[in-house]
Amino acid sequence: MAKELRLSGVVVDCYDMLDSAIELLTSYSEKFDVKENIAGKCVDIDSFEIQADYYDAILAISVLEHSKSFERIQSTLEQMVRGTRAGGVNRVTVSTDRRATECDTGNKIETRVETPMSKEQVKELLEKTYAGWTIDRLSLMPYKEDLELEGRMVTWTCTDVSFLARKA
Repeated sequence: MAKELRLSGVVVDCYDMLDSAIELLTSYSEKFDVKENIAGKCVDIDSFEIQADYYDAILAISVLEHSKSFERIQSTLEQMVRGTRAGGVNRVTVSTDRRATECDTGNKIETRVETPMSKEQVKELLEKTYAGWTIDRLSLMPYKEDLELEGRMVTWTCTDVSFLARKA
């Protein structure tokens, strides 16, 4: 995104709760010659405040489910709505109905998500929060993959809620 917008002078603000993610972002921004167009900062999503009418686009990709509570997720989405300028967009993906089972035994494994939610909960929350916006996409995509997790082969399943809306 920063590379495509580089010539326009746009700065892409990037936030993550992991220092290692911001360090990697900084390294990539140098490698791809967009260092001047990237502002990375380590923040906790549950205490982060979005300035009103500040952004043209806000992307929350696999972020919200790591909030400490459903109420905090609601608050973050409301801030995203307030923080987006007229004509701006919000893009959200949330991994819901997460489940991991050991391939060998079928035993369930904790998926380590702070606020597990169902696809129905997330869909309803997005439709309510973004009432009055143009919803360009709201899809529920089943996902299944065998992968290694903590040294064990597991089958990971979830439903990804994919959402894109434009503010009038």
